[in-house]
Amino acid sequence: MVEEITAGLRTDEEKIAALLHWVAQNIRYSGLNMGEGEGYTIHPGEMTFRDRCGVCKDIAGMLVTMLRAAGYETYAAMTMAGARVEEIPADQFNHCVVALRQEDGEYLMLDPTWAPWNRPTWSRWEGEQHYVIGSPEGEDLCAIRPFEPDENLLHIESDARILADGTIEGTFAMRGKGISDGRIRSVAAYRPKRDVRGYLEGWLADISDRVELVDFTLSDHRDFTHDATMHLTYRIPRFAELWDDDLVFQSPALLLVAENSGLIRLLGMPDDEERQYPVFMWAPQRVEIEESLRLPRAYEVEEPEAWELEENLASASLVWEPKQHVLDLDAEVNLDRRLVPAEDYSGVRDVSEEFKAKAKVELYGVR
Repeated sequence: MVEEITAGLRTDEEKIAALLHWVAQNIRYSGLNMGEGEGYTIHPGEMTFRDRCGVCKDIAGMLVTMLRAAGYETYAAMTMAGARVEEIPADQFNHCVVALRQEDGEYLMLDPTWAPWNRPTWSRWEGEQHYVIGSPEGEDLCAIRPFEPDENLLHIESDARILADGTIEGTFAMRGKGISDGRIRSVAAYRPKRDVRGYLEGWLADISDRVELVDFTLSDHRDFTHDATMHLTYRIPRFAELWDDDLVFQSPALLLVAENSGLIRLLGMPDDEERQYPVFMWAPQRVEIEESLRLPRAYEVEEPEAWELEENLASASLVWEPKQHVLDLDAEVNLDRRLVPAEDYSGVRDVSEEFKAKAKVELYGVR
């Protein structure tokens, strides 16, 4: 099976990724009680390959088996998903992953349990996690490096035009890396094909309850060689309001994301004004929005006010560029770390709340 999976692949990176994703997609997560010691017993690879199911230790064991069959030195490793491990003699582990020793002696960490429908070989939700590798000579407590916002990039391109009667017709093109790749990929991966349109219509409903999803295309969610992409075409009657000599409208791209914390992690901050303890956001992220809005030729754009707010661990900005009948927007949102300390919470929350407020501001075209 290993030879079949890696056939035609030349680099170690390609082979390792192909084996990890085969295990992730073909070994179903399902726990069975097999008696005393089951919680920490890694079963033979032949058993998991036959059963096609198991929990994290079994899925990790399956990948260890396949990587060894491909000629790589690999070991199981223990980690604590979503939390740190203290240097005290206690059982603090809840998850099993894989360590591959590279030619320079350094380890490449792999997690097949969190890899289903995600392109990275180590989940971008799992930065800064401690782990211990089960090598023959023994290893010290180590930690995954912190991930950068760019490694979880979401890029949105919005192109739209407003017709003379106020109808808007437009497209959204999205591309994701890391957690954003998984978010886009999950649209098709986690629901029946017949339900995808209705789900996407729910996303667009944040722009208007009159929105019509004209068409949509998704990249193949089973192809892990490229970042996931999505393209939406929509139409909204009476989107812009006609007031005498004014045309009143809003940015469709900003409305799309303003209430969608699934697309922008920063917008999922709690409502508390103050915090005594840190807030765990799971992952840093960067979001880039490029939008071009074309107005009817009878109207010229009234330049909106630019906005920028930068706090410790979070920032956002809106830069508008009017060109007669066209309004261009460059927007950025950044969450720099997965764990927001209590002392930084209010500043990060301010960025989140102010961005959501600015996203809903009315824009104007004048005759």
